[in-house]
Amino acid sequence: MNRKGLLEMEREFSRRGFFGLLAKGLVVGAALEKIPAPLEAALRTRRPDTAHALQVYTAIARLTVPTDQDPGWATFDPAISLYGFNTFVYQIFLANNNIAFDAFQDCLIYMDGVPATLGYNTTFLAMGIDQQNQFLTDILAGNYENDGWQDILNLAVNASVVSAKTTFYSNFPNHLAKYGAEYQSFPSSPATGFVQMGLKGPVGAAEETALRAQFFDSEEIPGVDLSNPYI
Repeated sequence: MNRKGLLEMEREFSRRGFFGLLAKGLVVGAALEKIPAPLEAALRTRRPDTAHALQVYTAIARLTVPTDQDPGWATFDPAISLYGFNTFVYQIFLANNNIAFDAFQDCLIYMDGVPATLGYNTTFLAMGIDQQNQFLTDILAGNYENDGWQDILNLAVNASVVSAKTTFYSNFPNHLAKYGAEYQSFPSSPATGFVQMGLKGPVGAAEETALRAQFFDSEEIPGVDLSNPYI
């Protein structure tokens, strides 16, 4: 992760307005200044460990949309993690910007290792669920402003949380149109994001039949709005 990568990442995220005041302009440059020079130089010579970054992203997403009485992120893994990581973060948030995506992955990898320097004596991925929740809460609350990591942790967590919520509540895995199908209905089980929010989704065959029967004898006057009091 180098200065250009962090600045590209900040530019892409800020341009889409997802972070508000959490990641603006010089804040990202200041975060980079806190990385030791030898480590920064070494990071410039290789691409991020994508598999490692994806594991951290998945862990954050599982905390963001937990599985309880309803299905959560884990219900649809690993497909939903790959989609959120490669489609929402890389293609939509970062507009296919490889430099920014590399920086995002490096932020996730840093996030995994940082707890060991903050008194947790373990990595983020090795933590129990309660510890992970506490660490994530501390990041969102800005509790590491004085430890030199808050800005980088903000980038990793905010991007992951926003993309996880967006992916899940876009009704994954029933989020794409069924090409050639007359009705764009989707199953009610397992309960996807739309079902959990109480959204009915597109009109199905049975609903269309009922609507046609209900309004079969309705008077039709093409182009005239009978509810308009000025006609």
